[in-house]
Amino acid sequence: MSHAPRQRAFTLIELLIVVAIIAILAAIAIPNLLEAQVRAKVSRTRSDMRTMTTALEAYVIEHGSYIGCVDVNRHITTNLTPGSTCTPRINALVQVTTPVAFITSVPRDVFNTMDLARTAFTTAEDERVLVYWGPDFLIQYRQFDLKPRTGVLFREFREVTGANGRVRDPLWCLLSLGPDQDLDVEHRSGAEPTSGLYQTLAVIQGYDPTNGTLSDGDIVRFRE
Repeated sequence: MSHAPRQRAFTLIELLIVVAIIAILAAIAIPNLLEAQVRAKVSRTRSDMRTMTTALEAYVIEHGSYIGCVDVNRHITTNLTPGSTCTPRINALVQVTTPVAFITSVPRDVFNTMDLARTAFTTAEDERVLVYWGPDFLIQYRQFDLKPRTGVLFREFREVTGANGRVRDPLWCLLSLGPDQDLDVEHRSGAEPTSGLYQTLAVIQGYDPTNGTLSDGDIVRFRE
């Protein structure tokens, strides 16, 4: 009398070994995948900044000056002075999209997942764009004594500030919150003279991937 061949199944130990191997491989692969995603977002941000640079330079060729970021009522349109009087960040960049489209749309900051709408008439997307500081904010807008402050703000960036604290004129800056998803500003009090709106001095910290792709710092691009 013949018997059918007996089928051998996996034992519990063998299954546990397979699960452990898969878990080890996942523990190795997932961090590398996340690192790759961050690097891709950094590359996209810098590409968006290059595109915006082209639009800003095309604008200045057409109009003879760079776009500003200070509203006609002299309230700052960037987020350095939060409050109901501030207008959305996107307002500082719409001049390169309309009425002449030097760029089709204002680039979003892929790292900005935190800023909310300023008013009932705006959306979070109006805030989550690249931060733009124009020459009127960084250099030419002197009513609030901002020119000496600019040298402090970008002290880390020797390409625009020298040992004497002077900055290139005219100067504009594009800024992304970076992989840590916040604005990295180191506040300093009483270090150098200031007046008006700014009693506290601040230094922008630049992003450096050699400190780790998730390290502190903002991605910054200046007029070349």
